[in-house]
Amino acid sequence: MPHWKSPRVVAAARWWPVLLCGGLFGVLRGARLADSDVLWEIRTGLDAVAHHALPHTDPYSWTAAGSAWVPNSWGWDVLLAGVWRCGGFAAIGVFTAVLVTVLFCGIGHRAARAGAAPLAVAATLAGAVAAFAPWVTARPQTAGFLLLIPLLALIDRATGPGRFAGRQLTVLTAEVAAVSVLWVNLHFSAVLAPVLLFAAGVFAAAAARRTRERGAARRILSRSGLLAVVSAGCCCVTPYGPAAFTKAAQVRDASTGLILEWLPPGLGSYAQVTGLLAFVAAAAALWVAARSGRWATVGVLFTLAAATGMACRFAPLLLVAALPQVAVLVTRAVRRDRAARWLRRTLAGVSGVSCVVALFGAGQFGSATDMLAAPTLLARIPHGCRVLNDYNIGGALLLLRPDVQVSVESRNDVYGRAGVQANKHSLAEVPGTGAYLDRSGVRCVLAGTASPLVRALRGAEHWRVAGKDSVRTLLVRR
Repeated sequence: MPHWKSPRVVAAARWWPVLLCGGLFGVLRGARLADSDVLWEIRTGLDAVAHHALPHTDPYSWTAAGSAWVPNSWGWDVLLAGVWRCGGFAAIGVFTAVLVTVLFCGIGHRAARAGAAPLAVAATLAGAVAAFAPWVTARPQTAGFLLLIPLLALIDRATGPGRFAGRQLTVLTAEVAAVSVLWVNLHFSAVLAPVLLFAAGVFAAAAARRTRERGAARRILSRSGLLAVVSAGCCCVTPYGPAAFTKAAQVRDASTGLILEWLPPGLGSYAQVTGLLAFVAAAAALWVAARSGRWATVGVLFTLAAATGMACRFAPLLLVAALPQVAVLVTRAVRRDRAARWLRRTLAGVSGVSCVVALFGAGQFGSATDMLAAPTLLARIPHGCRVLNDYNIGGALLLLRPDVQVSVESRNDVYGRAGVQANKHSLAEVPGTGAYLDRSGVRCVLAGTASPLVRALRGAEHWRVAGKDSVRTLLVRR
């Protein structure tokens, strides 16, 4: 065990700003749950554990009951269910804080390997907090953010120009396979792994060919191609077989242009703005990587930038790949003593503000926002009621009232674009909505108080107001 004054311990202690930055941001993100996906994922995990079986059809809604359904994150759902059993929303909040801290430390470790200084890494991560904020929660996508870090390290090894002994290639292949299998069983975004492996190999091989190292170019391209094939094959090692590849296209088709995170970067929403911020970080990272001759990293950045250009939900993956290179750039900028002092003061100020905000939010730690959960109204829903609900409350209904059937939640692959739009039209009280409710046997409506359907039913003879909060009204058929 190293002595506390040893050079290794002293060097490790210099990274406390990175740990502090990750911990504070983790506490802020874990204070209140603001993602409805997490709620129905917990319910899926709880039911999978209770029944010792994974679902293949939809058991939760009355609008799509019996429709084919493949959960895209069954392993993460089971993990969330275990966390939930440990302490409900509070345990999910702690879990989120740990995830964010580990993610920031992982990015910091990769930045250190690239030559970045601890202070520069902390400053870079503090600057990226605004871009990460809407994405880093207890969602299964966070598993992809975390596992991208070891995948990038494997890509660096695979695209080196040197020759590999048989044992080295075997070990590398086994590591790629392990990361791919773990990733795909936590979230189907793992289908990006073989694409990144191949793209990195193509860029690295092209750079080697430009320097007339044709033998090295062939070795890099053949290795990356082999590893991409292995990774693609491992993405089929799930209880649902190769569903990860077909499911990705299905979710994209059902969500593009309808759900904010599937919109391209822009200024229309905060999520889209984070895509623009990721592009800025990627541009700086591309400059640093190209000047340093890290062409595999350039290939990864180009691929993730192209994905982010189609949907801003890929922005955090682009940030994970770009921030270590940005930290290298910041390291070069803070070599002057004056800049270093300015950075230290800025980080101290940001940390102080974050601590104050975290203290004020401590009273609400381990809860869900009013938009996602309405525990008082949920408790007043009659047992077994068929509910017409808005999109955001569906996850809480599944988790906290498993005895009722919902009309929709954020499983867009189950309902499809038409199903989500039909639910919106019902809440907007388009002509024929009343007959649709009668025909479908809907006995409860839980939606925004200002929605046209709620306003119309409040004065209807056969409906009564069973409860109301700051966001929604619950109506029950008499």
